[in-house]
Amino acid sequence: NKLSFMKFFAYLGSVSCMGLFFFDGSNLELGILCSVLANIGYAGSIVFYNAYLPEIATEDEYDFLSARGFALGYIGSVILLVFNLVTIQFPELFGFSEGSFPARFSFLLVGLWWAGFSQITFSHLPKGERKESGDESIFSK
Repeated sequence: NKLSFMKFFAYLGSVSCMGLFFFDGSNLELGILCSVLANIGYAGSIVFYNAYLPEIATEDEYDFLSARGFALGYIGSVILLVFNLVTIQFPELFGFSEGSFPARFSFLLVGLWWAGFSQITFSHLPKGERKESGDESIFSK
Protein backbone atom coordinates (compact mmCIF):
# COMPACT_ATOMS: atom_id res chain seq x y z
CA ASN A 1 0.00 0.00 0.00
CA LYS A 2 3.04 2.27 0.19
CA LEU A 3 2.67 3.43 -3.40
CA SER A 4 -1.04 4.12 -2.95
CA PHE A 5 -0.40 6.22 0.13
CA MET A 6 2.40 8.07 -1.61
CA LYS A 7 0.13 8.82 -4.58
CA PHE A 8 -2.66 9.99 -2.27
CA PHE A 9 -0.44 12.44 -0.42
CA ALA A 10 1.31 13.68 -3.57
CA TYR A 11 -2.01 14.31 -5.30
CA LEU A 12 -3.44 15.92 -2.16
CA GLY A 13 -0.51 18.32 -2.08
CA SER A 14 -0.62 18.96 -5.80
CA VAL A 15 -4.36 19.66 -5.95
CA SER A 16 -4.18 21.81 -2.80
CA CYS A 17 -1.35 23.83 -4.31
CA MET A 18 -3.39 24.33 -7.47
CA GLY A 19 -6.29 25.39 -5.24
CA LEU A 20 -4.24 28.39 -4.13
CA PHE A 21 -4.76 29.77 -7.63
CA PHE A 22 -8.30 30.62 -6.49
CA PHE A 23 -7.13 32.46 -3.35
CA ASP A 24 -7.51 36.18 -3.95
CA GLY A 25 -7.46 37.62 -0.43
CA SER A 26 -11.21 37.74 0.00
CA ASN A 27 -11.40 34.02 0.77
CA LEU A 28 -8.91 33.62 3.60
CA GLU A 29 -10.33 30.26 4.67
CA LEU A 30 -9.58 28.76 1.24
CA GLY A 31 -6.00 30.03 1.41
CA ILE A 32 -5.44 28.57 4.86
CA LEU A 33 -7.10 25.24 4.00
CA CYS A 34 -5.15 24.81 0.76
CA SER A 35 -1.86 25.77 2.45
CA VAL A 36 -2.37 23.31 5.29
CA LEU A 37 -3.44 20.49 2.97
CA ALA A 38 -0.51 21.15 0.61
CA ASN A 39 1.89 20.88 3.54
CA ILE A 40 0.24 17.67 4.74
CA GLY A 41 0.47 16.29 1.21
CA TYR A 42 4.15 17.15 0.95
CA ALA A 43 5.06 15.77 4.39
CA GLY A 44 3.01 12.61 3.88
CA SER A 45 4.42 11.88 0.45
CA ILE A 46 8.01 12.36 1.67
CA VAL A 47 7.44 9.76 4.41
CA PHE A 48 6.55 7.13 1.81
CA TYR A 49 9.22 8.37 -0.61
CA ASN A 50 11.85 7.75 2.07
CA ALA A 51 10.32 4.39 3.00
CA TYR A 52 11.05 3.10 -0.51
CA LEU A 53 14.82 3.42 -0.14
CA PRO A 54 15.37 -0.10 1.27
CA GLU A 55 13.36 -1.56 -1.62
CA ILE A 56 15.22 0.14 -4.46
CA ALA A 57 18.81 0.12 -3.21
CA THR A 58 21.25 -1.89 -1.18
CA GLU A 59 22.40 -0.46 2.13
CA ASP A 60 25.72 0.77 0.70
CA GLU A 61 23.79 2.74 -1.97
CA TYR A 62 21.42 4.54 0.42
CA ASP A 63 23.37 7.79 0.79
CA PHE A 64 24.20 8.14 -2.91
CA LEU A 65 20.70 7.34 -4.11
CA SER A 66 18.98 9.52 -1.52
CA ALA A 67 21.24 12.46 -2.30
CA ARG A 68 20.72 11.96 -6.03
CA GLY A 69 16.93 11.92 -5.64
CA PHE A 70 16.88 15.08 -3.56
CA ALA A 71 19.36 16.82 -5.90
CA LEU A 72 17.23 16.07 -8.96
CA GLY A 73 14.15 17.29 -7.09
CA TYR A 74 15.86 20.53 -6.15
CA ILE A 75 17.11 21.08 -9.70
CA GLY A 76 13.59 20.65 -11.05
CA SER A 77 12.08 22.93 -8.46
CA VAL A 78 14.67 25.66 -9.08
CA ILE A 79 13.89 25.62 -12.81
CA LEU A 80 10.22 26.24 -12.08
CA LEU A 81 11.03 28.77 -9.35
CA VAL A 82 13.12 30.85 -11.75
CA PHE A 83 10.38 30.71 -14.37
CA ASN A 84 7.74 31.73 -11.81
CA LEU A 85 9.88 34.59 -10.50
CA VAL A 86 10.37 35.93 -14.02
CA THR A 87 6.62 35.58 -14.60
CA ILE A 88 5.84 37.53 -11.42
CA GLN A 89 8.51 40.20 -11.97
CA PHE A 90 7.80 40.71 -15.69
CA PRO A 91 4.16 39.71 -16.25
CA GLU A 92 3.92 41.73 -19.46
CA LEU A 93 6.39 39.32 -21.14
CA PHE A 94 3.76 36.60 -20.78
CA GLY A 95 0.73 38.72 -21.59
CA PHE A 96 -0.40 39.00 -17.98
CA SER A 97 -1.70 42.18 -16.45
CA GLU A 98 -0.33 43.58 -13.23
CA GLY A 99 -1.88 42.39 -10.01
CA SER A 100 -2.07 39.05 -8.28
CA PHE A 101 -2.67 36.86 -11.33
CA PRO A 102 1.01 36.02 -12.06
CA ALA A 103 1.59 34.95 -8.45
CA ARG A 104 -1.63 32.93 -8.39
CA PHE A 105 -0.71 31.39 -11.75
CA SER A 106 2.59 30.23 -10.23
CA PHE A 107 0.66 28.12 -7.68
CA LEU A 108 -1.20 26.47 -10.54
CA LEU A 109 2.09 25.70 -12.30
CA VAL A 110 3.65 24.30 -9.13
CA GLY A 111 0.72 21.94 -8.62
CA LEU A 112 0.84 20.76 -12.23
CA TRP A 113 4.64 20.39 -12.06
CA TRP A 114 4.32 18.36 -8.86
CA ALA A 115 1.67 16.02 -10.26
CA GLY A 116 3.43 15.70 -13.60
CA PHE A 117 6.89 14.84 -12.31
CA SER A 118 5.39 12.50 -9.72
CA GLN A 119 4.40 10.25 -12.61
CA ILE A 120 8.07 9.42 -13.22
CA THR A 121 8.44 8.28 -9.63
CA PHE A 122 5.16 6.35 -9.65
CA SER A 123 6.03 4.49 -12.85
CA HIS A 124 9.49 3.39 -11.67
CA LEU A 125 8.87 2.38 -8.06
CA PRO A 126 8.26 -1.28 -7.22
CA LYS A 127 4.60 -2.20 -6.89
CA GLY A 128 4.87 -3.81 -3.47
CA GLU A 129 7.31 -6.69 -3.70
CA ARG A 130 10.11 -6.38 -1.16
CA LYS A 131 13.71 -6.56 -2.39
CA GLU A 132 16.08 -8.74 -0.39
CA SER A 133 19.28 -7.08 0.81
CA GLY A 134 21.54 -9.25 -1.38
CA ASP A 135 19.70 -8.47 -4.62
CA GLU A 136 20.84 -6.01 -7.25
CA SER A 137 19.69 -2.44 -7.11
CA ILE A 138 16.98 -1.60 -9.63
CA PHE A 139 19.32 1.16 -10.86
CA SER A 140 22.06 -1.25 -11.91
CA LYS A 141 19.94 -2.79 -14.65
